[in-house]
Amino acid sequence: MNKSYIKQIIFIMIIIGISSKISFAQDISKLDSIKQAIKIMPEDTTKVNAINDFIWSIKMSNFEDAEKSGKQSYELAKKLEYTKGIAYATKNLGAVYYYASDNKKAYEYYKISLDAFKKMEYKKGIAIALKNLGNVSFNIADWKQALDYYLKSLAIRDEIGDKKGVAAVNDAIGLVYSSYKERDFKTPAEYHKKALKINLELNDQYGIATSYLYLGRNYYTKYLIDTLKSTADTAINYLNKSRKIFEEQQDIYNIATIDDILGQIYLTNKKYKNAYTSFNNSLNTWKQAGYNFGIISSYIYLSSYHSQKNELLKSKKYLDDALDLAKQINSKSQLKEIYGRLSVVEGELNNFKKANELTWMYINLKDSLQNEEKTKEMTQLSMQHDFDKKERLREVEDAKKEAIQAEKDKTDKLIKISLAGGVGLMLIIAFNLIRSYRRKVKANNLLQDKNFEITNKNALLNQQKEEIQAQAENLQEAYNEIEEQHRNITDSIAYAQRIQEAALPPSEYFDKILKEHFILFKPRDVVSGDYYWAKEIGNKTIIIAADCTGHGVPGAFMSLLGISNLNEIVTHLFIKMGENIKAGLILDNLRENIKKDLRQTGKDGESKDGMDMAICIVDNMEMKLQFAGAQNPILIVHDNIITKYKPDRMPVGIHYGEEKPFKNVVINIEKGDKVYMLSDGYIDQFGGSKGRKFMMKRFYDLIAEISEKPLKEQKEIFNNVIQKWEKTPDQNGKTYSQIDDILVIGFEI
Repeated sequence: MNKSYIKQIIFIMIIIGISSKISFAQDISKLDSIKQAIKIMPEDTTKVNAINDFIWSIKMSNFEDAEKSGKQSYELAKKLEYTKGIAYATKNLGAVYYYASDNKKAYEYYKISLDAFKKMEYKKGIAIALKNLGNVSFNIADWKQALDYYLKSLAIRDEIGDKKGVAAVNDAIGLVYSSYKERDFKTPAEYHKKALKINLELNDQYGIATSYLYLGRNYYTKYLIDTLKSTADTAINYLNKSRKIFEEQQDIYNIATIDDILGQIYLTNKKYKNAYTSFNNSLNTWKQAGYNFGIISSYIYLSSYHSQKNELLKSKKYLDDALDLAKQINSKSQLKEIYGRLSVVEGELNNFKKANELTWMYINLKDSLQNEEKTKEMTQLSMQHDFDKKERLREVEDAKKEAIQAEKDKTDKLIKISLAGGVGLMLIIAFNLIRSYRRKVKANNLLQDKNFEITNKNALLNQQKEEIQAQAENLQEAYNEIEEQHRNITDSIAYAQRIQEAALPPSEYFDKILKEHFILFKPRDVVSGDYYWAKEIGNKTIIIAADCTGHGVPGAFMSLLGISNLNEIVTHLFIKMGENIKAGLILDNLRENIKKDLRQTGKDGESKDGMDMAICIVDNMEMKLQFAGAQNPILIVHDNIITKYKPDRMPVGIHYGEEKPFKNVVINIEKGDKVYMLSDGYIDQFGGSKGRKFMMKRFYDLIAEISEKPLKEQKEIFNNVIQKWEKTPDQNGKTYSQIDDILVIGFEI
């Protein structure tokens, strides 16, 4: 028996073993036998093929053996310069890493596989590799890249008539749209129904079950929005059809996916026992398979289950586990969801700082995953695919027409050139004769016009000289009058400025009642609608930053009204309550006084003026700070962590929503903490290279950068930064002036 014959027998044995329905993870002896059989095979292409088939059979059940065998096959195929072996070895290795949630390595090997299939000029292999790359892009939430790969794969499968592949890619495209456009249920359903139609025609049971599963998930998502029983029934119907087929095929992965979705339906309908059972079943399956993406999903669902039952600590535990795993595999879409859910749970547990941090992380990640440009690019790719398909059909017809037209054009061109030459020559002669005649007529007319023009100009010049002298006298009188009015207005505004400055607490008073502090006060128009106020009462220090409706003179009148009322209200409350005075109560009383002073009742046509305000009351004995806010927040820096305390969404004045008492927030403080108060003038200022508002995010970042510096130095930095922001030219070379009054107060506890 020669070596070649022995080699063939061994290869056949391996193929029979691989195609067996017995699980290698469960039958160790069979697995070891196949590994030993491969080990003794000669180092040739047959061995590469045998290893590749072996890898494919264990890609999800035995990572270590699959990875080791995949690398062995890849190296041997490279050594033999066996392109087909390289293509399938790297395709299988990519699958091993894909199911192990190692997206980076999966992408790397799928790319090598694509190059090898291209070198072979094997179109089906190229289409498979493109879809695999799309799957990895989908896993890391790169929706545009995923759609690009899927559409390229679809074009090739259409071209070669691979109906089964066309169905699979349509399902994949449907998933992209389901994930990227959360409220677009129609588009993904259309793609899944296309896939289902093809699968039914082919009687492909796995494909049918897959399309049913995706349609069930799509209708479940729609049910969460419209809450119609008919939508839920449609979802359950598709899922049950899918489950029946997958159970027949013993496909535990898809059964686990269906358990997750059914668990969510049970949870929505408050069938808690059924929901818990479904989620636990799926989690155990994902853990058994080592499929991290599925494990994270089950953790999130179990967290939702415990949240609905108000078991917050259990809910947080599942989300923490999900977060750790999602970071390991860089699953951005899942990270976004975890941040959002975890911020809610932390808030309910009164961990407000952590909740705030998680909210920002959720917003930033959501913005990076979803923007208008990506939507446009996805639409363009889809349209380009349809266009390319039509273009290919049209190119054949165009080629035929072009051949016939080229010959006809040749003959027509000769005739046209001859005719054009004769006609052109005649036109040139006629044109020269006419031009010569017109020049003579024009010269005579010009001489006559010139004489008439000179005579008239002399008369007009004399008349205009007299009119200019009269206008100059009138302009001088008007200028003198305007200058007098401007002087009066300027003097009045300067006087108003002195009145406003006298009403504001002097800097010496702030030096007395506060340790370290600064006040950046920049009126837009000499006088300001922004103002600040302070008072020391026993062990308590009251600091107020306010922003009145308008700026300039109208805003200044409102500021004086606010200052006079604060003097009266705080004195009255101190007499009544002593050191138990509350920040929220000051705002309540000020609102009532402003409404009375401006005669605001809520009727149409009356004044809607008012003011936004932040009040801090610092108790240096108890080390507590009271905060109440009308539209304006405060920021506190403690141990280099910035916390924003939100205000009530009501002004000090008439409010057309529900009018409630202002909240009084009590905050524990420590020596060295820094407090920042501001009006909206700083963050609303336009500027920068893109001509946009400064915004609160940049204000946060600026505080984080400079909070450890002395407060006097911080004032200069705040001022320099906003001036530079205004003066930086945008794309059109435009710079911006100050648009509103600016007030920023910083002080140290």
